Amino acid sequence: MWLFLGTEILLFGGLFVGYAMYRTLYSPAFIACSHHLDRRLGTVDTLILITSSFTMAMALHLARGGRSRLAAAALGVTMALGLAFLGVHGHEYLVDIAKG
Repeated sequence: MWLFLGTEILLFGGLFVGYAMYRTLYSPAFIACSHHLDRRLGTVDTLILITSSFTMAMALHLARGGRSRLAAAALGVTMALGLAFLGVHGHEYLVDIAKG
């Protein structure tokens, strides 16, 4: 577990440093690109991800407690949310393709 946590810190630390560097070096490009984002879809995406994380954690908790029917239901909700996440991204890609 400690090895996994260490690799995650290295991975995301590098990603955040790279983001900060590019954000500093190419600030005008970041500002221009931010006008092409749909905040509503971003908010929906974030809510879907947070909710699916919760339902997955609940599925694990319920399974450990021996409540397999509820665990299966929570897992089903998690899978449905995963499909919703893919649907939102598919919609975003279609809009971007239509705009050229």
